[in-house]
Amino acid sequence: MIGMIFKHSLSLPASERIGSSEAVSIMGADIERIQQTLQWVMSIIPSIIQVVIALWILHTFLGVAFVGPLVVAIGKTHPNKGIVY
Repeated sequence: MIGMIFKHSLSLPASERIGSSEAVSIMGADIERIQQTLQWVMSIIPSIIQVVIALWILHTFLGVAFVGPLVVAIGKTHPNKGIVY
């Protein structure tokens, strides 16, 4: 994508090319941020699916009593620090 932007900036007239190098470097930073966010999202989605399947299995075996372990798990998880022991 950065290559496409650079190639497009080369085809611009000279009067419009003044800030083209800045545009390419800013796009590089934006693309890197998008890539990092997508990697984070792609690592979170399987975890969410795994939790849903685990809760379904607990509900299958324990019935309504699966709420107890769920409350303990939520209570032991701190939003900023992860799992608190």
